[in-house]
Amino acid sequence: MKTLSRDLHEKALRLAKTYLTAEAELVDILQRIDCARAYRELGYRSAFEYATRALGLGESTAYNFITVARKAAEVPLLKEKIALQEISVSKARTIAPVITPENQAEWLLAARTLSRRQLEREVARVRPEVLAPERTRYVHVDRIKLEMGLSEDLHQALRRAQDLVSSQMKKAVSLEETLAVLVGSYLEREDPLVRAEKAEERRARRAAHALGKPSVGDGQGGGQVLRGEACSVEESLIGREVPGGGGRSSGAEPSGGEASVVTGSSSGVESSAPRELLAPGRVNKKNAKKPQGRRFPLPAYIHRAVTLRDRNRCTYRGPDGKQCDQRRWLDFHHIKPVSVGGTDSVENLVTLCRGHHSMIHRREGLDS
Repeated sequence: MKTLSRDLHEKALRLAKTYLTAEAELVDILQRIDCARAYRELGYRSAFEYATRALGLGESTAYNFITVARKAAEVPLLKEKIALQEISVSKARTIAPVITPENQAEWLLAARTLSRRQLEREVARVRPEVLAPERTRYVHVDRIKLEMGLSEDLHQALRRAQDLVSSQMKKAVSLEETLAVLVGSYLEREDPLVRAEKAEERRARRAAHALGKPSVGDGQGGGQVLRGEACSVEESLIGREVPGGGGRSSGAEPSGGEASVVTGSSSGVESSAPRELLAPGRVNKKNAKKPQGRRFPLPAYIHRAVTLRDRNRCTYRGPDGKQCDQRRWLDFHHIKPVSVGGTDSVENLVTLCRGHHSMIHRREGLDS
């Protein structure tokens, strides 16, 4: 029995040493990939997306490694201590918010000598906000628990909003109900997708009125005209996705076919529809008269059409075939560049996040 215990212990020691060595090596590799932006050449918009999708790391693990790798670029001794197995990546991540080249000796000593809980407490003395990181987790199939820290001023403002919403609704409302009102009001005003849906619903109603037909809406935008006399925007103005990502012009797909941009072909509407709804691929005539290669603001109807088609989400598909889920920092990308005669038509425009937009421009040798 003692022999078995000894064998298991020795195997565990070897695996632990391998694990710690692998941690240090992964930090080094991720640091180099991040500094060189090498993930873009592999079809990923960020180091985080590369770590989670290509390497298969969990989100929290990927975040920890990338945070440590970036901090190690500022404090090289941090990576050295991990390589010497004096501190773990977990502890390095804990001190990342506070360690600097000036105080590195103090914090590296603390990471080496204190327990994880003690170290967190010391960090919280310097950076109290670290005690309340944002977290979400499911507590039921359709309920999520949100944990976050708030400043005193923001808390007072939220309570004031709660009072106002309670007065307006003539009942006491919870913070959740207050947030629902505030978020709903903001999205109503600022969400490009909501605004585009409402604008096209109004156009559909005007088209129905011009045809003498009553319009029907679902209450969530994208209203339709009875009997298909003027199709809904989803069916007519913006076109449909081509199976397998077809319909691309040159320049949309990186060389080698490793990844693609989701685009669509167009289908027209009946001639009785208003002029604004005709020909999703029609060029902005005002801009078409300008010298080739010049850029001008997109007309509103083109902007709405692309927003509706792409659902205000990056359309890039990575090497794994999955569509990018980024809905922040979005740009419109010309599949055929304006510099070589590309037009502002719906078919020639796709939505890309800044990371993938920059990646495609670099890969195609275009100016960002």
